[in-house]
Amino acid sequence: SFFNLWWYVVLYIIAVLLLGFHLNHGFQSAFQTFGWNHKKYFPLIKKIGTIYAIIMAVGFVYMPIYFFLFFGGNQ
Repeated sequence: SFFNLWWYVVLYIIAVLLLGFHLNHGFQSAFQTFGWNHKKYFPLIKKIGTIYAIIMAVGFVYMPIYFFLFFGGNQ
């Protein structure tokens, strides 16, 4: 498994964090694309997008750390 290699785990985590930023931007941009960016509701949309991106990134970062700590990490 690649998650036995510490440098691969670090690279994976960096990639997932970048993906989290991309998801955050994409969530907000989707509402703007459809014209649903009213100044009254857009702060809520931004918060929901940020929470969604954080949950997704943390969920995907957890997996390689778990496998590295409990099933490998001796290289």
